[in-house]
Amino acid sequence: LSSTIASSHDIYPRIVCEWADSEDETGKIIDIEVAGNFAYLARGESGLAIVDIRNPKNTQFTAALEGFAYASTVKVSDRYAFVIDKHPGDESARGSLVIVDISDPEVLSEVARFETEAQAIAIDWPHVFLVGLEDGLQVLDVENVSDPELIVSYDSIAGSDVVVDRPHAYIVNADEDVSVIDISRPDHPQVVASYVMKNSPLIIRGVTQKNSARKLAISENHLFVGAVGKRSDSPAWPIADFDSLTRKMLGIALRQLMR
Repeated sequence: LSSTIASSHDIYPRIVCEWADSEDETGKIIDIEVAGNFAYLARGESGLAIVDIRNPKNTQFTAALEGFAYASTVKVSDRYAFVIDKHPGDESARGSLVIVDISDPEVLSEVARFETEAQAIAIDWPHVFLVGLEDGLQVLDVENVSDPELIVSYDSIAGSDVVVDRPHAYIVNADEDVSVIDISRPDHPQVVASYVMKNSPLIIRGVTQKNSARKLAISENHLFVGAVGKRSDSPAWPIADFDSLTRKMLGIALRQLMR
């Protein structure tokens, strides 16, 4: 984990602190979520960790929770962390959403598990939106966090990433484009629009690249789409090879959402 800082006049961030768990031989950080004074780290086989970032120049390990096959994604809402636990390499094992009580950042405890093959999470309390390529879109009611209730599942709305900004959810769909979902009724989500990435190809060093959506982020009126470009005469880059994918990240498309 690296802390970075950049002034308003400096577009190049600088590393001011690095943290590593001396007891974690893998050194993996698969996903990170920052909420308040803490960073929450999904660390694969090493589970979930919390780091105190109140002093960015001196970050401190706070707590960890093991018992995961492979913690791959983490999101935080209020006193709970929602972690996707996968079983890579074991086709017979199903993944799960793990809900962790983080009200005491020094004492973490698992509250509940929900079986799912989801790859991404978005939270609009008390609803959790899960998206995956196998189970599609799943909406959970977690008002009672110890007993998550599945209120709807649409395997026809499959995808790999999701963000929520009511009344809409935005999903990287199975075609690697962006789908807009009306979630004003969480029990009855509806696809209302799509953005086809190939309509806005990237031009890198004079070469036109086909666009494929990968990751989403949302802020106020804007949806940020992390896109990968691919030349028509080159093979597709494997989605599963995340390290390779990161190195080949070629651009970010900024799209104005029409309200």
